[in-house]
Amino acid sequence: MNFNNSIIRFLSLELNNMKNVENGTIFVNGYTKKDAWTKYNLDSSDVIGIYGQNGSGKTSIIQSLIFMRMAILGDKFLLTTKDFQKYVLEDYITKGKEKLFLTARFLITDRTESKIIECENIVTNLIEKYNVDIISIGNGTASRESVEFCANLIKKYNLKCKYVVTSEAGASIYSASKVAIEEFPDLAVEKRSAVSIARRIQDPLSELVKIDPKSIGVGEYQYDVNQTELGNALDFTTSKVVNEVGVSVNTASKSILK
Repeated sequence: MNFNNSIIRFLSLELNNMKNVENGTIFVNGYTKKDAWTKYNLDSSDVIGIYGQNGSGKTSIIQSLIFMRMAILGDKFLLTTKDFQKYVLEDYITKGKEKLFLTARFLITDRTESKIIECENIVTNLIEKYNVDIISIGNGTASRESVEFCANLIKKYNLKCKYVVTSEAGASIYSASKVAIEEFPDLAVEKRSAVSIARRIQDPLSELVKIDPKSIGVGEYQYDVNQTELGNALDFTTSKVVNEVGVSVNTASKSILK
C-alpha cells in the first residue's frame, strides 16, 4: 500500500509481558478505545512527555516504541528470529512469561491532490475576502502539515500574506473558561481557541492574562511545589509585566485591567 499521499497518526500502544508491564495501554492524541474512528479528535495535543512513578512502565513504553520503529523499518534485528529471541528473552519479557506482545494502532487519513486543491480554494477565498496579511498557526497537532500547506499556498498563488507559528499553551483552557464564553457565547470551543491563537499575534499580553499562569506551562515540576506560593509568585510576575509594558485604557480588556 502506498502511503505517500496520506497522513499517518499514532493512536495507541498496548503492551503485554513487556518487562514490568504485564498488560497496559498508552493512548495519544486524545484517542481512547471507546472512541469511534469518526469521533477521533485530530486537533488535540500531541504527547510531549511521559510522567509516572518509578516502576510504572515509562522505560517499557520507550523501548516498545523503539521495537515498533524497528519493525516498521524492517530492521534485521526483528527479522532474524534467533537474534531477536536472544536479545528480548533475556532483557524484556516479563519474568515467568514466554512471549511478549506489542499492539500499535494508527489512523491513516487521505490527503489526495483533489482535497488539497479544494482546501487551497477555500483558504485563498478567505484571505482575499478579509484582506488577511498574517496567518497564525498553532504549534499543536498537524502544525507541520499546516505550515507546509500555507507555505505552498502563498508561493503558488503569490499571496501577499505571511504565516507564523504560535504557541497554543493554555488556548484550550481559555476556550472553555467563563471569560471566553462571555466574549464569544455563540462560538464552539475550538473556534474560541482559534481566536485566542490569532489574538496572540495582535496583542499577546492582553490575551495571555486571561489564562491561569499555571495552565501556560511553567515547568514539568510545577505540581511538586507549594501551589499557593506558586500561584502568588505567578500572579505577582504577571502584574509586574503588565505594569512594565503598560496598557491602553481605550482598548484594554477587563482581564488585563484587573
